[in-house]
Amino acid sequence: MRGRTLGADHEPTLDDWRLVVERAADLQRAVAGHRDAMLATGLPDCAPGTVLERFDAVYERLRTMPVGHPSRLTDEEAALLADRRGSVAAAGDLLVDAALPDTLQHGDLHPGNVFACDRGLFDFGDAQWAPAADWGEAPRRHVLRLFG
Repeated sequence: MRGRTLGADHEPTLDDWRLVVERAADLQRAVAGHRDAMLATGLPDCAPGTVLERFDAVYERLRTMPVGHPSRLTDEEAALLADRRGSVAAAGDLLVDAALPDTLQHGDLHPGNVFACDRGLFDFGDAQWAPAADWGEAPRRHVLRLFG
């Protein structure tokens, strides 16, 4: 046990967040060239090249759920999503061509998943292989809430 989490220890400061972001970026740089090894661990592949395949799988799963299931797509919802498939493909293609590499994304980076003692990251249960810039949404929300 490495001790308390950053969130349980104190309200994170901007300096705390700077260290957390540095740790996350260091980790991303360290593993960016090791896609196959990372995916071999069972890490989900959410790289841009998989966007359309994942969209189609979710669409089909929701479209074919039993009638009356609350998650089943209505005919109107199914048509709307089918019409947007080309936009989803285009967005995925833009990310494929982006300058930033795909790498490990923590998936749930917040003060409860960072150790207070050294700002070490843990709880990679929501981690995935995705574009490098994907990591920033959860920290951004926390920083804006605190310092917005």
